[in-house]
Amino acid sequence: MKKKIIYFMVTIFFISNLCFAGEVVITAQEIGPEIIREDFELAYAATVKGRGRYKPKVLYIAKYQIVDLIIENNSESILNVNPNYFTLVSNMKVSYSYSSETHVFKEKVKFLSISPLQSVDVYPGTITEGFLLFEKKYKDERPAKLFFKNIEKHIATDVVLDKKVKTQ
Repeated sequence: MKKKIIYFMVTIFFISNLCFAGEVVITAQEIGPEIIREDFELAYAATVKGRGRYKPKVLYIAKYQIVDLIIENNSESILNVNPNYFTLVSNMKVSYSYSSETHVFKEKVKFLSISPLQSVDVYPGTITEGFLLFEKKYKDERPAKLFFKNIEKHIATDVVLDKKVKTQ
């Protein structure tokens, strides 16, 4: 009887692993006030300490919801990724496509260490990563869910919120 139970548990373990093999995993995380704080610090260092000129871009940064993505392809087929395949739904129940400003954001906010998400084929067993910008209509709007949809896949992912953001 014990052998049957152990055999059953081992079989369930391997079947459950097979169910998860072959999936595409998308991790999405909000980039919140840290970027604004760094913008202020850079402006302070440039003007007060005489290290050059830098005007803060806080108002520019605050217009966007910024989401950092990691896309892991655990499937057997190539996954085509394109920023146009993403839709963000905010906590205010508004859907947004990515902003084309994504591609010049890093040039305008020079201290940002991550790069924008690029169009790429993600081969089996590999990952790609980058950030996307989504405009926002409301001051206290936050990202809630990110949807990815191409010809073969439709994936919904909850966005992990930055805990440093203070809400009213």
